[in-house]
Amino acid sequence: MSGFNKWAMLVKKDSNIVIIQDEWPDKRICKAMEIMNTWKKSNEELSKFLDEKISEFDVKKKKMFGCPVYFAKDNMLAGVFENDIFIRLSEKDRNKIISQNDEIMPFEPVKGRVMKEYVVLPDSLYNDLEKFHELISSSYDYVSSLPAKQKKKKSNLKTNLSI
Repeated sequence: MSGFNKWAMLVKKDSNIVIIQDEWPDKRICKAMEIMNTWKKSNEELSKFLDEKISEFDVKKKKMFGCPVYFAKDNMLAGVFENDIFIRLSEKDRNKIISQNDEIMPFEPVKGRVMKEYVVLPDSLYNDLEKFHELISSSYDYVSSLPAKQKKKKSNLKTNLSI
């Protein structure tokens, strides 16, 4: 599996590096690492463009898998993935925009894994600033109407080191 068939969790103990596990705990993790390793870095120009256009909204910018994404009420609403801008829209808005523009595609960061409420905006919309703003605004309104995401509790994983 191209360099991801083994992993090692390294822990510093008394100034020594200790390997506590030397095989993948789960083959799904290995596959996910392979997929993420094939992703291209997010387009810097698109990131700056989206950053500028979304700045008027009350959003938080974060990195997710190395990609810039924006959240409202802890719900993701838009981001840049490789050379695309994606946004989250209500079903009504998605159907409307897809019927008006056949270049709009569902957001599929991994082949066969469509993110159901997200669409990729075509390059042609980046030049139509009025339409672009309308879509970002629709996305913000929809995501803001959703209940705030509940924070997940962090698990208390304990590692036994017997050295």
